[in-house]
Amino acid sequence: MAKTETDVNHVPFLPTRFTTRFTLDEWHLDNQFRYRCSEAQRELSDRLLAEATVACESAKEIVKANKEETDHRLLEKLNDIEFRKGELLRIRKDGVLEIDALSVYRERITDVLKSVKRNALAICEKCLVARERRLGIDLVHDDVERSLLKEREVIQGAESLLGRVLKETREQIRKLKATLYHIDQDLVNKDSNLRIDRRNVTFKETDFNLSVHHDTSRLDQSVVELNEWELQTNSNVIDANKEVNKAKQLRCYIDTIIKQTIDDLARQKDVTNKAFRQRIEQTREAKTKLELQHSEIIKQVTVMTSNITHIKKSIADKEGYMALAHTRLGHRCQRPGIELTQDLVEANLVKEIHELRNVAANLQRMLCEDIERGEARFAGVSSVSASTSPSVPALASAPTPLHEHNANRCDASRATSGVGRVAAANAPSGTHQDAQQAARASASANASNAAAPRSEGDLDASRSRWRAIGRFLRRLTFIMLLMAAAFGAVAAVVIYMGPIYLFQLLIVISVAYFVAGGRLRWFYVALRTAPRDLKGLLGYVRMLWSVHSHEKKNRNVADIFRQYVNRHPNKICLIFEDQEWTFQQIEDFSNKIATIFKTHGYKKGDTIALLLENRPEFVAIWLGLTKLGVITALINTNLRKSSLVHCINIAKCEALIYGTEFFDAVTDIVSSLDAKLTLYRFGIHTNAMSGLKEKDLNAMLVDTPATPPAVQEKSGFHDKLLYIYTSGTTGLPKAAVITNSRYTFITSSVEFMGVLRNSDRIYTPLPLYHTAGGVMAIGLALVYGHTTVIRKKFSASAYFADCNKYKCTVGQYIGEMCRYILAVPPKKEDHEHSIRMIFGNGLRPQIWDEFIKRFNISQVLEFYGATEGNCNVMNIDNKMGAIGFFSRIIPSVYPVSLIKVNEEGEPIRNSKGLCQVCEPNEPGAFIGKISPNNPTRAFLGYVDKKASEKKVIYDIFTKGDSAFLSGDILVADELGYLYFKDRTGDTFRWKGENVSTSEIEGIVSNLISYRDCIVYGVEIQSAEGRAGMAAIYDPDGTLDLNKLTVDIKEQLPPYARPQFVRILTKIDLTGTFKLKKKDLQEEGYNPYKVQDKIYYLDPKLGYQLLTSEVYDQILQGKVKF
Repeated sequence: MAKTETDVNHVPFLPTRFTTRFTLDEWHLDNQFRYRCSEAQRELSDRLLAEATVACESAKEIVKANKEETDHRLLEKLNDIEFRKGELLRIRKDGVLEIDALSVYRERITDVLKSVKRNALAICEKCLVARERRLGIDLVHDDVERSLLKEREVIQGAESLLGRVLKETREQIRKLKATLYHIDQDLVNKDSNLRIDRRNVTFKETDFNLSVHHDTSRLDQSVVELNEWELQTNSNVIDANKEVNKAKQLRCYIDTIIKQTIDDLARQKDVTNKAFRQRIEQTREAKTKLELQHSEIIKQVTVMTSNITHIKKSIADKEGYMALAHTRLGHRCQRPGIELTQDLVEANLVKEIHELRNVAANLQRMLCEDIERGEARFAGVSSVSASTSPSVPALASAPTPLHEHNANRCDASRATSGVGRVAAANAPSGTHQDAQQAARASASANASNAAAPRSEGDLDASRSRWRAIGRFLRRLTFIMLLMAAAFGAVAAVVIYMGPIYLFQLLIVISVAYFVAGGRLRWFYVALRTAPRDLKGLLGYVRMLWSVHSHEKKNRNVADIFRQYVNRHPNKICLIFEDQEWTFQQIEDFSNKIATIFKTHGYKKGDTIALLLENRPEFVAIWLGLTKLGVITALINTNLRKSSLVHCINIAKCEALIYGTEFFDAVTDIVSSLDAKLTLYRFGIHTNAMSGLKEKDLNAMLVDTPATPPAVQEKSGFHDKLLYIYTSGTTGLPKAAVITNSRYTFITSSVEFMGVLRNSDRIYTPLPLYHTAGGVMAIGLALVYGHTTVIRKKFSASAYFADCNKYKCTVGQYIGEMCRYILAVPPKKEDHEHSIRMIFGNGLRPQIWDEFIKRFNISQVLEFYGATEGNCNVMNIDNKMGAIGFFSRIIPSVYPVSLIKVNEEGEPIRNSKGLCQVCEPNEPGAFIGKISPNNPTRAFLGYVDKKASEKKVIYDIFTKGDSAFLSGDILVADELGYLYFKDRTGDTFRWKGENVSTSEIEGIVSNLISYRDCIVYGVEIQSAEGRAGMAAIYDPDGTLDLNKLTVDIKEQLPPYARPQFVRILTKIDLTGTFKLKKKDLQEEGYNPYKVQDKIYYLDPKLGYQLLTSEVYDQILQGKVKF
């Protein structure tokens, strides 16, 4: 029921009238319209969505590109900052180093100033003050005083100059520190900038710690332009570079100033010392003359005193006669009357009186003259003597005058005036004893005054001695107390701990001492080198014993050779081209030579030049000249014209012996030789009338007996024997002096260090005018009786064939010979020989092992030494590559050393002005201490004394010592083995590295099949240092430059690679097979001067031909290296 009611109530209302209805078409049209509107809206929405998508993608790309650009710019900025920071750090390092260097130089200047003030100036002032104590006429303004004043002026000038330089140094240090301050500030800013930008680089858009700038201020807060930022850093770098360069220039200037100051002071000191020596000689000469004059005056005083006494006696005698005559005449005046007549008696008495008066007057006049003469002489002497001493007593007492009533006689005051300044006017007559006493008094007065300044010096010396004794006693007492305390401690340990504990404690302390101080290494080195050093020491002692035995008997080389002639006259001495010369034949030939030149007037001290090829007569000729004491100048047979004239003239030769093979060479220079020079021709010449006016030595030898000539003055052990010329690789040859002692010493080194046997045969193809062949090889025959085989010229292919043919057991080499022999194709003679040892110098380490293995050499006796030098060493134990050694255990046994030098070869000295010893494996210049009294340590030098002085340096390890500077750079390893590095001046610097020419030559030579190769440094414009250049001998044009480029890049670092290569079609060698590089270095890589082909190293293309256009580009800096 209820439901029914509900349904009835919900029945919709139906209007009674229907409203207007739309048609079906309208409904379709309306739906279509609405559909099209919705489609249009949808398309618009899609288009908007697509545009939004494109806009988003575009925005994303733009943001990404901006971010990448920003990241790229940040990285560039970071790299730029890093680069600039690196430049700042580099220049800061240079600045710090320069500050340290300038600080050292400042200390040097300060030390020099102190030394100048305390030593030089103080000594000069003391000398001037001391000379003010001179008395009388000796207080003269002489050369010594002028030199001292000049020296004081020089010292004060040097002091003033050093003071200014010290101020400049301090100012430069201040500027460098100011520059470093600005650089440090810039570095701090750079570090902050780097830290910020590095953090910016790490940011990502997804990070949570990002922030957005909502402020109205400008986004860019930078106020510094980029160019200003770059300019600041550049300015700091430029300013720092400028100050560093100024500091370097200042250091060079300081070196120059200090050296100039030292030279000026030394020069002025020498001048002052010379003036002192001259003044001392003048004073000593004047003193000697005065003493002689004094003795003569004393003698004259004695004679005059005797004469005056004699005259007085004579006058006294005459007074008696006068009185007698007057008395007789008076008595006769009393005659009376006519008896008072003038008879003969009275006339005779009157005559006697007049004669007596005349005689008395003459005697009185003579007496006065003698007194006046003595007065004048004594007054002159006393005035001179007074100038040298404060008081001079009378030389002799004045004689007492004779009192006479006669008017002509001298009075007492006149007789005594001026004779003695101190003596009383009425002194008694002087005697000889009085004169001697006066002379002794005068001499003692002079001696006391002369000894016055010396007594002060003696007093100071005595005080110094007592102070030294006191210091010694104090030290001795302290040492004794320490020893007592040590013994007490040891006793306590033994008592309380036992001897075993003491032994263990000593072991622990010893091990700790040696290990902590690195001293254990010394024992290791000593253990390793002891056998070598012992072998060398035994050989050295045997050598010194042999040399000393000849020195003791004053034997020359001819005397030593004569001993072996007497011992085995028929033994073969020399072999040459199948000719065998016995010892007796050499002796006979040399005797003939000595006889001929003795009859021609040559004597000890004369010099004769010898220009002859290798042959036995060469040795016999100079050996014969030695018997006369004549010095033989051994001329290099390769010299011609000006060089040949130079060698003859520099030795002051009085004659020239030449072989006929050098007739043309002598003809070319005969007009330039001294007209007094005598020519001797040896050998048969086709043209008997040569026009040189020479003497035929062969013809004279035929008629000359072989008996030894009688020589009044022969040469001794220390006299000059030969002049041997240097190779001339750096200029004209210099004549080195070889004495008999030097010749014997050089030969003995091979004999005893090589432990040669009596049966050994020596083979040498070297020229006999050089030390290696003419002294070492020939000396073994002359001084030690071996048989030596010589050859006219070296042949690489015939070397071991000759050794096999003549059954030689010892061979000699030098220079590049081993490389030439190694380049010969292998053959059976390489092993079919009896050579057990080779000796020489110049075997390169690069081919050492290959050479001894191929030719089966059991021992190589490599040595190092200069003809004129005293620092000779030898490799006695087959150490590969070593040229010798010095002992690390006892270095003083053979005083040679390596000292630090700069690039120019000048010694680097410490603050005390002494040289510095190189550490192991540190390159340095090789020197030998000079000891003139020891023939093994003496430096004989050259004939030209100026050239000799250039080879000597002073103040090595102590003040006043001296040493021979070899001019070679060597390296010593920890065990004391020496290795050749380079010649001083040959090493060049490229790309900041030192390059050794000898090492590069060895490597490049191996790469090009052992061809000749010369490496040297050449300058390139606008490039620092010198670039390497290699001159390669390739006459056939078979050198493969492409292969050479590849090999060089593999074998050598960039800085050591030759930047230029010159192809030589001919090459100049010295007589000892050394390569000449001076002319090559002067010509450089200039194609306008050089006719040979030159190549330059292109980093990409290798060696390319250097044309004139490329050369011009190099000069313009367009081609970089």
